[in-house]
Amino acid sequence: METFQSCLTLWDSGTLSTNASFTKLFDKSGKFTYHCAIHPGMTGSVTVRTADQTRIKIGKDIITANPKRLPITLNLSGKDPNKVYLGSYIVNAQGGCVDCHSCPSYAAGHNPYLGEPKQFNAPVYLAGGKAFGPFTSANLTPDNTGKPAGVTLAQFKNLMRTGADPHVPGNTLQVMPWPVYGMMSDSDLESVYTYLSSIPKVTTQPLPAACP
Repeated sequence: METFQSCLTLWDSGTLSTNASFTKLFDKSGKFTYHCAIHPGMTGSVTVRTADQTRIKIGKDIITANPKRLPITLNLSGKDPNKVYLGSYIVNAQGGCVDCHSCPSYAAGHNPYLGEPKQFNAPVYLAGGKAFGPFTSANLTPDNTGKPAGVTLAQFKNLMRTGADPHVPGNTLQVMPWPVYGMMSDSDLESVYTYLSSIPKVTTQPLPAACP
Protein backbone atom coordinates (compact mmCIF):
# COMPACT_ATOMS: atom_id res chain seq x y z
CA MET A 1 0.00 0.00 0.00
CA GLU A 2 1.53 3.31 -1.08
CA THR A 3 0.45 6.92 -1.44
CA PHE A 4 2.45 9.42 -3.45
CA GLN A 5 2.35 13.16 -2.95
CA SER A 6 3.96 15.98 -4.87
CA CYS A 7 6.45 18.05 -2.92
CA LEU A 8 4.65 21.06 -4.42
CA THR A 9 1.26 19.62 -3.44
CA LEU A 10 0.23 19.41 -7.08
CA TRP A 11 -1.15 15.92 -6.66
CA ASP A 12 -1.90 13.20 -4.16
CA SER A 13 -2.39 9.69 -5.45
CA GLY A 14 -4.19 8.51 -2.37
CA THR A 15 -3.46 5.01 -1.10
CA LEU A 16 -2.58 2.66 -3.95
CA SER A 17 -3.07 -1.09 -3.67
CA THR A 18 -0.57 -3.57 -5.11
CA ASN A 19 -0.20 -3.21 -8.91
CA ALA A 20 -2.44 -0.13 -8.92
CA SER A 21 -1.42 2.95 -10.91
CA PHE A 22 -1.93 6.68 -10.76
CA THR A 23 -2.08 9.13 -13.68
CA LYS A 24 -1.41 12.85 -13.57
CA LEU A 25 -1.96 15.14 -16.57
CA PHE A 26 0.49 18.06 -16.61
CA ASP A 27 -0.43 21.35 -18.22
CA LYS A 28 2.96 23.06 -17.89
CA SER A 29 6.60 22.17 -18.33
CA GLY A 30 9.14 21.81 -15.55
CA LYS A 31 10.64 19.33 -13.12
CA PHE A 32 8.28 18.07 -10.45
CA THR A 33 9.44 16.09 -7.43
CA TYR A 34 7.36 13.67 -5.42
CA HIS A 35 7.66 11.40 -2.40
CA CYS A 36 5.85 8.53 -0.76
CA ALA A 37 3.84 9.64 2.28
CA ILE A 38 4.17 6.20 3.85
CA HIS A 39 7.90 5.82 3.10
CA PRO A 40 9.29 9.39 2.97
CA GLY A 41 12.68 8.12 1.80
CA MET A 42 11.10 7.01 -1.48
CA THR A 43 11.38 10.02 -3.79
CA GLY A 44 11.46 10.73 -7.48
CA SER A 45 10.89 13.37 -10.10
CA VAL A 46 8.97 13.88 -13.34
CA THR A 47 10.36 16.10 -16.13
CA VAL A 48 7.74 17.61 -18.42
CA ARG A 49 8.86 19.32 -21.65
CA THR A 50 7.07 21.29 -24.33
CA ALA A 51 7.18 19.94 -27.89
CA ASP A 52 10.00 22.35 -28.81
CA GLN A 53 11.94 21.55 -25.64
CA THR A 54 11.70 17.86 -26.54
CA ARG A 55 12.94 18.49 -30.08
CA ILE A 56 15.85 20.55 -28.75
CA LYS A 57 16.82 17.81 -26.29
CA ILE A 58 16.72 15.14 -29.01
CA GLY A 59 18.81 17.35 -31.30
CA LYS A 60 21.38 17.79 -28.55
CA ASP A 61 21.39 14.10 -27.61
CA ILE A 62 22.13 13.10 -31.22
CA ILE A 63 25.50 14.79 -30.82
CA THR A 64 26.30 14.62 -27.10
CA ALA A 65 24.64 11.50 -25.68
CA ASN A 66 26.25 8.07 -25.58
CA PRO A 67 26.42 6.01 -27.66
CA LYS A 68 27.45 8.72 -30.11
CA ARG A 69 25.21 8.92 -33.16
CA LEU A 70 27.10 11.91 -34.57
CA PRO A 71 30.58 12.30 -33.03
CA ILE A 72 31.34 15.89 -34.04
CA THR A 73 32.20 19.03 -32.09
CA LEU A 74 29.93 21.99 -32.73
CA ASN A 75 31.07 25.59 -32.79
CA LEU A 76 28.58 27.27 -30.47
CA SER A 77 30.47 30.56 -30.22
CA GLY A 78 28.08 33.47 -30.66
CA LYS A 79 25.15 31.16 -31.36
CA ASP A 80 21.95 30.37 -29.47
CA PRO A 81 22.40 26.71 -28.38
CA ASN A 82 18.66 26.12 -28.51
CA LYS A 83 18.58 27.17 -32.17
CA VAL A 84 21.59 24.98 -32.91
CA TYR A 85 20.07 21.90 -31.29
CA LEU A 86 16.64 22.50 -32.80
CA GLY A 87 18.42 22.69 -36.16
CA SER A 88 20.17 19.41 -35.35
CA TYR A 89 16.78 17.81 -34.74
CA ILE A 90 15.37 19.08 -38.04
CA VAL A 91 18.46 18.15 -40.09
CA ASN A 92 19.18 14.78 -38.48
CA ALA A 93 15.84 13.46 -37.26
CA GLN A 94 13.39 14.97 -39.74
CA GLY A 95 15.08 16.18 -42.92
CA GLY A 96 17.24 13.13 -43.57
CA CYS A 97 19.90 15.47 -44.99
CA VAL A 98 22.70 12.89 -44.59
CA ASP A 99 21.01 10.62 -47.11
CA CYS A 100 21.94 13.00 -49.92
CA HIS A 101 24.67 15.19 -48.45
CA SER A 102 27.01 12.68 -46.74
CA CYS A 103 29.04 10.24 -48.82
CA PRO A 104 28.73 7.62 -47.49
CA SER A 105 25.99 8.44 -44.99
CA TYR A 106 27.07 6.09 -42.20
CA ALA A 107 30.41 5.25 -40.64
CA ALA A 108 31.98 1.87 -41.40
CA GLY A 109 30.40 -0.75 -39.16
CA HIS A 110 27.52 1.57 -38.27
CA ASN A 111 25.06 1.17 -41.13
CA PRO A 112 21.60 0.54 -39.62
CA TYR A 113 20.39 -0.96 -42.91
CA LEU A 114 22.87 -3.78 -42.28
CA GLY A 115 21.66 -4.30 -38.72
CA GLU A 116 24.58 -2.35 -37.28
CA PRO A 117 24.40 0.33 -34.54
CA LYS A 118 23.70 3.67 -36.21
CA GLN A 119 26.37 6.34 -36.40
CA PHE A 120 26.60 9.09 -38.99
CA ASN A 121 29.84 9.39 -40.96
CA ALA A 122 31.47 12.29 -39.09
CA PRO A 123 34.57 12.90 -41.29
CA VAL A 124 32.41 13.68 -44.35
CA TYR A 125 29.26 14.80 -42.54
CA LEU A 126 27.16 16.92 -44.92
CA ALA A 127 30.13 17.43 -47.25
CA GLY A 128 28.07 16.34 -50.27
CA GLY A 129 29.48 14.34 -53.17
CA LYS A 130 26.59 11.96 -53.91
CA ALA A 131 25.66 11.69 -57.58
CA PHE A 132 22.06 11.83 -58.75
CA GLY A 133 22.30 11.41 -62.50
CA PRO A 134 24.05 14.54 -63.79
CA PHE A 135 23.75 16.28 -60.41
CA THR A 136 26.03 16.06 -57.37
CA SER A 137 24.93 16.99 -53.86
CA ALA A 138 26.49 20.13 -52.44
CA ASN A 139 28.90 20.53 -49.55
CA LEU A 140 26.77 22.13 -46.82
CA THR A 141 29.57 22.65 -44.31
CA PRO A 142 30.74 26.19 -43.45
CA ASP A 143 33.17 28.06 -45.69
CA ASN A 144 36.10 30.13 -44.43
CA THR A 145 33.72 32.87 -43.34
CA GLY A 146 31.46 30.48 -41.43
CA LYS A 147 28.60 30.52 -43.94
CA PRO A 148 27.14 27.05 -44.64
CA ALA A 149 27.65 26.16 -48.31
CA GLY A 150 28.96 29.72 -48.66
CA VAL A 151 25.49 31.28 -48.55
CA THR A 152 23.99 33.98 -46.35
CA LEU A 153 20.86 33.42 -44.29
CA ALA A 154 18.82 35.42 -46.81
CA GLN A 155 20.18 33.34 -49.70
CA PHE A 156 19.52 30.14 -47.76
CA LYS A 157 15.90 31.07 -47.10
CA ASN A 158 15.39 32.05 -50.75
CA LEU A 159 16.99 28.79 -51.88
CA MET A 160 14.72 26.76 -49.64
CA ARG A 161 11.62 28.70 -50.70
CA THR A 162 12.22 29.01 -54.45
CA GLY A 163 15.00 26.58 -55.40
CA ALA A 164 17.10 29.48 -56.71
CA ASP A 165 20.76 28.43 -56.90
CA PRO A 166 22.75 31.22 -55.22
CA HIS A 167 25.94 30.11 -56.97
CA VAL A 168 24.46 29.93 -60.51
CA PRO A 169 22.05 32.82 -61.15
CA GLY A 170 18.97 31.74 -63.08
CA ASN A 171 19.46 28.06 -62.21
CA THR A 172 16.78 26.16 -60.27
CA LEU A 173 18.05 23.37 -58.07
CA GLN A 174 16.98 19.88 -59.14
CA VAL A 175 16.63 16.74 -56.96
CA MET A 176 16.86 18.89 -53.80
CA PRO A 177 13.38 18.72 -52.18
CA TRP A 178 13.14 22.48 -51.64
CA PRO A 179 9.40 22.54 -52.52
CA VAL A 180 8.84 20.51 -49.32
CA TYR A 181 11.47 22.06 -47.05
CA GLY A 182 10.41 25.53 -48.14
CA MET A 183 7.14 25.11 -46.27
CA MET A 184 9.00 25.26 -42.95
CA SER A 185 8.60 28.33 -40.77
CA ASP A 186 11.17 31.13 -40.84
CA SER A 187 12.15 30.14 -37.31
CA ASP A 188 12.82 26.53 -38.31
CA LEU A 189 14.83 27.56 -41.37
CA GLU A 190 16.88 29.91 -39.19
CA SER A 191 17.53 27.02 -36.79
CA VAL A 192 18.70 24.81 -39.65
CA TYR A 193 21.01 27.57 -40.90
CA THR A 194 22.39 28.17 -37.41
CA TYR A 195 23.06 24.45 -36.99
CA LEU A 196 24.79 24.17 -40.37
CA SER A 197 26.92 27.15 -39.38
CA SER A 198 28.09 25.27 -36.30
CA ILE A 199 29.17 21.94 -37.81
CA PRO A 200 32.82 21.18 -38.71
CA LYS A 201 34.09 22.41 -42.04
CA VAL A 202 35.00 19.72 -44.58
CA THR A 203 37.26 21.17 -47.25
CA THR A 204 37.46 18.24 -49.67
CA GLN A 205 34.17 16.98 -51.05
CA PRO A 206 34.03 13.17 -51.36
CA LEU A 207 33.92 11.67 -54.84
CA PRO A 208 30.65 9.98 -55.86
CA ALA A 209 32.55 6.69 -56.19
CA ALA A 210 32.95 6.69 -52.38
CA CYS A 211 29.21 6.27 -51.93
CA PRO A 212 27.74 2.78 -51.91
